[in-house]
Amino acid sequence: MQMKSMVAASVFGVVTAVGAVQAANWWVDSLGAGDGTQSNTPMFSIQGAVDAAAPGDTINICGASGRAYTNVLYYDVAKSNLTLQDWQGKPTVLLDTNNFAGVVVTNGAFFAIRASNVVVRNVRFLIDRKKFGAGTSIIRITNNLANVVLDGCEGRLLNGFTGGIAYNAGSIIEFRNYTTNCTVRNCLLADWDYNNDGWRLCAILLAGNGHWIVGNTFSNVDRAIYGDGGSASIANCAIRSNVFLNCLTQGNGGATNASLGIIGGAYNAILNSEISYNIAGNNNGKHPAFIQKFRSGFDGAGTRIFNNTIFNLRSFVDAYNAGIAEGATPIIANNLMLQALRRTARSRMLIS
Repeated sequence: MQMKSMVAASVFGVVTAVGAVQAANWWVDSLGAGDGTQSNTPMFSIQGAVDAAAPGDTINICGASGRAYTNVLYYDVAKSNLTLQDWQGKPTVLLDTNNFAGVVVTNGAFFAIRASNVVVRNVRFLIDRKKFGAGTSIIRITNNLANVVLDGCEGRLLNGFTGGIAYNAGSIIEFRNYTTNCTVRNCLLADWDYNNDGWRLCAILLAGNGHWIVGNTFSNVDRAIYGDGGSASIANCAIRSNVFLNCLTQGNGGATNASLGIIGGAYNAILNSEISYNIAGNNNGKHPAFIQKFRSGFDGAGTRIFNNTIFNLRSFVDAYNAGIAEGATPIIANNLMLQALRRTARSRMLIS
């Protein structure tokens, strides 16, 4: 009887193993011409791999020398539990250029993530400044989803920081419609400048609940992190251990508006959140505030702002929109401000 039970269990185990659906790997190389099912037969299209993949699959994108991905105008990732990651170097997605001359995307994003549990790892997104339409972002995380991770990615203007995007662009990364528990970590967000004013014009447009913005570098961007003034409040988020270099806060027509802040709450508050262990400094002759004063109150608790270091900025927290009642006073403690004095080698240090 015991032997029969062991045999039955063994057979049952085989059936289970055979019947189980295994996650697949897909392989993409811009120089490839295969079906993408093996590393030696990669397909050429990232979107093609997304369309072919099933939830739980991994898409490996070749970033070896001479590879760049320009074969579609925009990407749509609408399947959950997908991972898109680097393979043989950091892949570059060129959202630009001569392939779509004269075509302008409007009211959307070039890379839309519309499903939960998607990971995008070590992918570089470069975009031509002339390809924007009104409100277009590079990456949009939307559709009430959760647990999206952008890890080690890069987003920037292809043409560099040269005085303003030709169109009223959106953000490098845009959260929309009550997203929850997403992470942006170890990313480089750079060269994001514009000529017009608007609350959607920033490196990260934040909305939703429980997000982590950790370990990123913001370089030469106008407004690094801003609260979404339209779709949702921002609550229980962590903005931690980021570096902000040469960031501006421009207003209408490209004029610097220091009071706006590198980090700001916009019309909706950043509630019950943490802003900590960040470093922010400017060496470009502009002196914006680090944080725009925002309404901060969520179930009686305030946002906690601590252990940040800033240098050559106008102020730590600017009393912008001071007439708006505060829900709760933010906790501000143990921050270091280094401000060089004109025509002297000294600096003053303020600890709040």
